[in-house]
Amino acid sequence: MKLIGITGGIGSGKTTVTDALRSFSAVVIDADEISRDVSRPGQPVYLDAIARWGDKILNPDRTWDRQAIARIVFNDERERRWLESVAHPRIVQEVNKLIREHSDEKVIFISAALLYESGNILPLVSEVWLCHAPEDVVVRRVSCRDNVDEESVKRRMRAQLPFEEKKDRADRLIDTNRPLDELIRQVRKLWLRETADA
Repeated sequence: MKLIGITGGIGSGKTTVTDALRSFSAVVIDADEISRDVSRPGQPVYLDAIARWGDKILNPDRTWDRQAIARIVFNDERERRWLESVAHPRIVQEVNKLIREHSDEKVIFISAALLYESGNILPLVSEVWLCHAPEDVVVRRVSCRDNVDEESVKRRMRAQLPFEEKKDRADRLIDTNRPLDELIRQVRKLWLRETADA
């Protein structure tokens, strides 16, 4: 079995790439989806965060207000590291469980926005695909998607490793600033190459 990490900063187009892989019947374990699962009401990460930050991080339905949490963790390095220390071990535990469940697959993709930053999932993979787009494209994408101002987006970007550092450590680069059909063809070509080699 080959484990391939897929990463990219906020707004990098990583989700579009993983959606394409799933459309080809690839197995994709999404660490960011798992992160949302382990922070649902009643889960330990959810309870720990309320104990630390109070009800100000909750929506009226008692789910996490992710924009409120983003304002906390992207403005205070100490708080961001605390949240990562609480959430990441549980995320890795679930990732490993899903790998075991798909142990008959030749190739499994593990998608994680903070693949390099957290360091917990990186040792699991033998190859990394890095999704990227120019900064102005990323800012525009995220501003529209999350309905936030450009400075908020740039603050989140600064909390992640710079693209140049990630690029030097990645095995493959996927430029997502291209027409969708062209991007999907590129991803399909990479997918077919991996399954042929596996």
